[in-house]
Amino acid sequence: MSPGTRRGLALLVTGAVVLVGFQLAERAQVVSELAAADQVGAVRQAAVDAETTDARDLGEQHAELLTVSTTYDALLDARDVFVASLGTVDAAFGSASGKVDTAARRAEVLELQQEVLTERTDPTIVTDAAATADGVAQAVTASVADFDREQARIAAERAAAAAAASRPPRVWSGSSAAAGPVSGGYDRVRAALDRVGGGHVRLEEFAGACGGGTAAACASPGVIRFTPGLASWSDARLHWAMTHELAHTYQFPIWGALVSSNGYSSLFGGNIELLANCMAAQRGYGSANVSCSGAQLQWAGAIWTGGVPG
Repeated sequence: MSPGTRRGLALLVTGAVVLVGFQLAERAQVVSELAAADQVGAVRQAAVDAETTDARDLGEQHAELLTVSTTYDALLDARDVFVASLGTVDAAFGSASGKVDTAARRAEVLELQQEVLTERTDPTIVTDAAATADGVAQAVTASVADFDREQARIAAERAAAAAAASRPPRVWSGSSAAAGPVSGGYDRVRAALDRVGGGHVRLEEFAGACGGGTAAACASPGVIRFTPGLASWSDARLHWAMTHELAHTYQFPIWGALVSSNGYSSLFGGNIELLANCMAAQRGYGSANVSCSGAQLQWAGAIWTGGVPG
């Protein structure tokens, strides 16, 4: 091989070595840059993954907060209803003061309040508590109404009793009025009334209407009335009738104490006509149709003196 050829080959080889070296150096740089790019990509992917996780977590937290917020809104609305129910209950308790025992109901409402104060998740519990409180208010109100009705009934009975005590009824003798006037009838009846101790009592004729019925004789405070036909009765019967009616005039001034006494109830069974008959019998003008015991006669006799025995 000639020196020129060798020189040419040497230059060619040298050039090839330089070229290969350049290519190797360039490849290493590319690999290094790719590795760096991969690393940057990995970091960025990690950041993206982290942000994605954070976003998901934030979304879940937001959804959870939204649920909690919605629940709290419902709880607050339910509590407003409950508070209104408590106002109704308080008014009911106020109306029951001195009338109805509400201790158990108050304890029930206090338990409801504690339950509502501690509830954080279920609005229906608060709603149910409000309904229960309304039920308590309705029950107490109904009990108060029952109490008021009973008191009104008792008051009406007392008023009626007081009215009966202050306004004695008209009382009468005989089952019906005798018919037909008798000549000199008034004078005969007047004499009979005077004879049995009634000279101080006014005497009047009447048609027979007495206390919603019809009678031959009728007594009111301070006056005795008789039908004209009464004058035709026998002396014994006429004297009994006048003493009987006179007895009623002695009963009227002490009417309240009389009708409420134990003796009147136990001895006469609350029968004012029987008492008048026994008062007449005690004075010696009894009725053949009525029999009075010794205890009845003694008790009845005290009424003539203006007192009521025990």
